[in-house]
Amino acid sequence: MELNAAGVLNLIFEAKKTGRGRLGRGKIYVELMSIIADSEDSVDIGNRFGGSIDRFLLRLMRGETEYPYGLFSFEKIEQSIGRRNYYNYIALIKGLCDKALDDSKIPQLVYTLLEVLQQDETEEILYGGEFILKNKLYGSSGHPKQICFEALLLGILYHVHKYAKTGACIHLLELPDRLKFRTVRFTGDSSLKLDVPVNIESSIAVNFRRPYIFEGAESHWEREYQLEMICGGKMIKRLPDGKNIFLYGAGAKGKTTIMLREINHSNLVKLYFPLYKYRYERHEEFDSESCWLLVQILLKYFYQYEYLTFETACACEGKDEVLRRLEELKNILKRVPVNGVPEYTLLLDGLNEISSELQSEFIAETEYLCKNFNNIQIIISGRTVPAEEIFEGFRCIETIGATDKERDDVLAENPGLKPDQQLLELLKTPLFLNMYIDSGSTGARTRGELLDAYIMNYQSRLPENSLLRFAVQFVLPFAAKTMTDSFGYEIDRGDISDAIKKAAELYLMNDRVYQNYIAPRKFNKKALIESIDKTDVVELLINNASFLASSSAEPQKLHFTHQYFRDYFAAKYIINIGEALWTSFEYKLHEERRELFQRYELDLMWFYNEEEIYRLIGEISGDFRNVSGGVFCYRKTVLDKILDLSRYSMFVHTAECVIKTMELSRSGVICGVDFSGQCLPIKMPAHIKFSLDGQYPCDFSYCTVFFLEEENEIETGAAETDSRQLSFKNCDFTGAEFFDEDSMEELGRMGAIIQPQE
Repeated sequence: MELNAAGVLNLIFEAKKTGRGRLGRGKIYVELMSIIADSEDSVDIGNRFGGSIDRFLLRLMRGETEYPYGLFSFEKIEQSIGRRNYYNYIALIKGLCDKALDDSKIPQLVYTLLEVLQQDETEEILYGGEFILKNKLYGSSGHPKQICFEALLLGILYHVHKYAKTGACIHLLELPDRLKFRTVRFTGDSSLKLDVPVNIESSIAVNFRRPYIFEGAESHWEREYQLEMICGGKMIKRLPDGKNIFLYGAGAKGKTTIMLREINHSNLVKLYFPLYKYRYERHEEFDSESCWLLVQILLKYFYQYEYLTFETACACEGKDEVLRRLEELKNILKRVPVNGVPEYTLLLDGLNEISSELQSEFIAETEYLCKNFNNIQIIISGRTVPAEEIFEGFRCIETIGATDKERDDVLAENPGLKPDQQLLELLKTPLFLNMYIDSGSTGARTRGELLDAYIMNYQSRLPENSLLRFAVQFVLPFAAKTMTDSFGYEIDRGDISDAIKKAAELYLMNDRVYQNYIAPRKFNKKALIESIDKTDVVELLINNASFLASSSAEPQKLHFTHQYFRDYFAAKYIINIGEALWTSFEYKLHEERRELFQRYELDLMWFYNEEEIYRLIGEISGDFRNVSGGVFCYRKTVLDKILDLSRYSMFVHTAECVIKTMELSRSGVICGVDFSGQCLPIKMPAHIKFSLDGQYPCDFSYCTVFFLEEENEIETGAAETDSRQLSFKNCDFTGAEFFDEDSMEELGRMGAIIQPQE
């Protein structure tokens, strides 16, 4: 873009006041030109056009006429440059702007003018009565420039009238989340100073409510709920100030929402960090302890994530400058608050989302902050409170979710939905209540079913053969599996690209899988491959599906908008591949089936320390319906199909993963499953049972047990246990083979009954 008179005038007209008493474009234009151009008065300016000013301006904005640069001269304003009387022109511009412009649009107008000026080939601009290099107008997040609106506008108006140019019409740009300038109105010499002293305390106070602070944690639903909490046996609706708090509760109970509301419900400064971003960070020149939180406060709330790392900030601002700012921050947070209530609150959201190897580092850093900083309250959220000494001093508050009345009111608005008693308690969780209403899933009973109904309902509204539908159904599961394999909650855009390639390779390029599993779902291979080649699938997902998002601070990083979406798509990875291989290779091409089974890692541990994903697999697939009791009617699911695919193949972990899933979805009692020909898991939960009082036993014939560990681990392999006894008598182990003789002796000593095959 280039600066031109028509474009700048259009920006002014877009920023003018609306409603009663507003000035028309013609009136604004005439008064504007009577200030900056050589003329006797506004009547003189109007007479130069010989007709309607408004009609001329309308044609000019439409690009139907040229701007008459030759009508004007600027000797008077040019003679004032460098003199005191130049301020009179700025004051006249101020008076007109006060009458004509909407104050709320002035920062937007300044931002647009600066952006256009940055792209224009101009090197100098008239500002404050002198010509300066335009680069002097551009600051940084840590060192913003003070821009006097009237001085900038007057200089640009003079520039576009003095140097005639044509160009496209310019429109107001939306203000970004982060600003590198501060807009002031003209009051005198002080308002014309570009460089302003920056105080870290005041900067944090200004920035802690900026929109990007909430990024990645916004609610994706229009309806908001009152959220109940229990503290010391009493129901509360707000978090108390002062004391450190651990906010705990099941997933999607509203912990993040409660934390974000705290930012707007208090005059105290609230500093919010999602903990899936937590990293161990230590800089000896600044602090001998882990200092990720302190560094992040500086990068996020002072530098506004213009620099994403300590090293980048030091490279751009200078190490001494960054260290000085960090020490200043430490001093602010260490000082004793005047009234005993800390001025700052650190909101640390999602302890359960920190990878297990970093948990101890985070707890140590938290302990360091608690012991050394007086002026900060710490609020941590997580699904459970860790058994760590530091948290004994925290006030523990449990999130309950929406109130019964709110839930019932929402359900009353949808009389066609009749949840059973089991579902009613789950629907106190706002996420699942919204999903239940959106999907109209009358048959759902579990979290997994609600998630599946909601996302399948979303997919059903997409065109049958659309790339977006394919990406949601088959690409996002690969992305989620990549994320869980790295024990994290973020992935790079390149990982999504890899997920696209892997999904296309399995579901489109493998002819048997495509013909048997994909084509019946109304997907067209040729059209999808062409769309993948021509489309940025990452942007397609970010812009059109609410499940995946990128960070404006780190655009290359992607995350799921809720942990449950990550867990759901990870579960669907196993379900999709299991169904695809079963449908395509149940009876034929054993070697190819085996190779694909291993390539997509169904033979390894599916997930580590991710019980929720295993539970979701059981709920989405319907395995939870095979719970024992009453009239037992077994329903075969994808888990049974995966066992069939792996039978007699010596895959060490497949049965272990299936057993783990069934144990979680069937309340610890597994009945009627054909485990024959499997490699049995090395470890099983101690409370698991493989039949109900001898009824509906599982078949373990021709299984291979590689080894059983010491006694307490042998007990975890029990089908039925008490404190000291181990018995497999209610399970069929006919033909089982034990490679470990010591384990055989131990099992015999403990009363296990093994029936060898005749």
